[in-house]
Amino acid sequence: MAEILTLAVPVVPPSTTTYRVRTFFMDPDAPSIKTEYESNAGERIVWRYVVDELTTLAQVQAALSYINKGRFKTIDGVSLQKFLIREAQSRGILGAGDISGTES
Repeated sequence: MAEILTLAVPVVPPSTTTYRVRTFFMDPDAPSIKTEYESNAGERIVWRYVVDELTTLAQVQAALSYINKGRFKTIDGVSLQKFLIREAQSRGILGAGDISGTES
């Protein structure tokens, strides 16, 4: 089973209680990262980390490097899925809650 985020406060409607990482893409040529999260109710949230008015090229390139080198595992001691869920939580994309499940 993949790791999931169980929300501390469910989102209603619909009755959303969990999210999981559905897809993850990174593009080093047009520096960007795209992650899609799916809720237990089938809702999908797409988060794109791209160069914009708030994010510099250097920041996106640093994130790509961090992920590519597996630093989330060696420094933070977590799986890629848990790292991506935590990042979305820290940026207000996903709500607070506990991450559970097995690394897959």
